[in-house]
Amino acid sequence: MFDGTFSRNVNENANVGFTYERIASEKFYGSSNVRGSRQVERTGITFFTHLQTKENRYHLFANVRYTEQAMLESGGIRPDPLDEGSLDSLYETDEVQVYLSSASNREYRKNVHLSQVFRIANEHLKVYHTFDYYSQFNRFKDNALTYNNDSTGRKTSSYFYPATYYDSARTNEAADFRFLENSIGIMSDSKLHFFKGYFKQRNTSYLNSLINVEKEVTPPTDTINLSFKSKERQYFLGGQAEFKFRDIFDITANGEYQLFKDYRLEAALRLKFLTVAQTRMSYSPTYTQQRLLSNHFDWENNNFQNTVADRTSIRVNGKLFHNTLDVEFARTNLQNYIYFDTDAVPRQTSQQLQLYTLSLHHHLGLGSFHFDNTFNYTDNTKAEVIRVPKWMVNSKVYFEGHLFKKVLYGQVGAEMFLQDQFYADAYMPANQHFYLQNTFLLPSYPVIDAFITADIKSLNIFIKMAHVNQGFPRDGYFTTPIYLGQPRNLTFGIRWMFFD
Repeated sequence: MFDGTFSRNVNENANVGFTYERIASEKFYGSSNVRGSRQVERTGITFFTHLQTKENRYHLFANVRYTEQAMLESGGIRPDPLDEGSLDSLYETDEVQVYLSSASNREYRKNVHLSQVFRIANEHLKVYHTFDYYSQFNRFKDNALTYNNDSTGRKTSSYFYPATYYDSARTNEAADFRFLENSIGIMSDSKLHFFKGYFKQRNTSYLNSLINVEKEVTPPTDTINLSFKSKERQYFLGGQAEFKFRDIFDITANGEYQLFKDYRLEAALRLKFLTVAQTRMSYSPTYTQQRLLSNHFDWENNNFQNTVADRTSIRVNGKLFHNTLDVEFARTNLQNYIYFDTDAVPRQTSQQLQLYTLSLHHHLGLGSFHFDNTFNYTDNTKAEVIRVPKWMVNSKVYFEGHLFKKVLYGQVGAEMFLQDQFYADAYMPANQHFYLQNTFLLPSYPVIDAFITADIKSLNIFIKMAHVNQGFPRDGYFTTPIYLGQPRNLTFGIRWMFFD
């Protein structure tokens, strides 16, 4: 991974710069006929600027961003038919086979952002305008579809995908989403309050297409393109308000209303160490949930209703001696919830679903010794279609401090993540959604990392041995059903800041 940023002040009222990022990773199991052994490649570049007038009344912020990412899709590990059910053989990364050997996914994202702020009465009254253009193009390809055969040798069903509707030789499909958005509003800020109100207009378009689908008529080499397009114009009213008095109390409220369709309301009251919050949302089904044209999935005109979500939470935080504690209890109620069933097809339940969660964060600091713990507990017995582990723990213990007459500041320690076993959602590459499954119980497994960091003025160096406990209690773990987590590996890097 490489991430670089260059920023320069042209003068006291103008700044320009750019960022460049590059991420690449190699496969550690399975084989593929696409791009050799490279699993993921990602490249992103951003150009940005900030301009202001001499009297500091007008500000212009702008950036242009482009990102592309290519990824191999494995479909997960294909179990050995001779194996009697033990997971141990699946951890041998040199031996395992994967479901998909020629599938890949490529995505392109583009974003143009411009924001203008004009001060009328210093910070007490400002007006602003924001413009955004965003596009996201996603393409999934699999050029080697494989099938099961019956006793006569005829194709019966796809070896991995649930069905094949159009092209029996290959899959080539794309989704193109774009929107153009303008927002105007006013803002006011002081020591006692903050207020923002705005009106927003957005034009969206969504194109779902199958590319070069082979005809079922002679000659078979002829191809056609199948697609459908959806356009929508949306209008929003929104705002945010905050009233505060020193560190005694704080009241916040914000919301947004999409005219005649969706809305979101949030409110919170903080009194010293106690915070009570309430959120209510009503949101429409996604484009994919309503309509999907795919070689392996095909549904349309899903008459889904809006999902309504209510969340109530109570949070307590405080300090005692060398301990810091933050505890939150929350109840979430869902109506008309949409999920993907065991066939990876969207469904809407008429039952009300309820989730109860308890989150706890504790930190103990004794000089250079630190012990940091996060614990989450979830009760989903009244929301069985939402699969989450009942509990999860993340603990970190480390020493930090200065060395060599405060020339070097460093940390050395270890971190562990552990969660309860559960039937985690499976992943379907063809529609890129997680869906319910009831056959693969994701085992509980601790993942332990050991790390060292060092800061020398503007230079930061870090070294981490990830999954240092591989082999105990097993040789590996799964991130989701039949997708292996990374084996033991050494990670190191530097972060260096240059200033002029």
